[in-house]
Amino acid sequence: MSVAATTSMVPEPSVQALLDAERHPVPDVLRERGVARVPAAPIDRHRYIDRAFARKEQDRMWSRCWQMACRDEDIPDVGDYIVFEAGGTSLLISRQPDGTVAAHVNACLHRGRLLRDRDGHADHFRCPFHGFSWNLDGSCRSLVNGWDFAHVDKDRF
Repeated sequence: MSVAATTSMVPEPSVQALLDAERHPVPDVLRERGVARVPAAPIDRHRYIDRAFARKEQDRMWSRCWQMACRDEDIPDVGDYIVFEAGGTSLLISRQPDGTVAAHVNACLHRGRLLRDRDGHADHFRCPFHGFSWNLDGSCRSLVNGWDFAHVDKDRF
């Protein structure tokens, strides 16, 4: 018997069974069921390879809808963070000292350099270019060579 035949004999769990297996209670709205009557029709392959279509999709859809950046358990401890990238935007999603989750643009305000390029843990974020650093809450922690940046209001930066 082939592997494909063997795996096809294993029943797929239902959506409701998967929701029942979650560690945290699932909101009732996720358990609602409906019937969608969508006619079967081929999708033009250019939707997957055309740059103009991708740009239009980014401008008109992905930049205007909610996106799941991570799950709560992906960043359980204070200082845990995820780098989330979508449509040319990079965000740092981090666990805050008060237990909440915050998202900040993953770029130094000085020269726009990415602060992090992979998920991890940190007590602050330091720019690898000039060394400016940011607290987990997004506030400015320090300006290296502050005398060169007298025009910068650290409380508003």
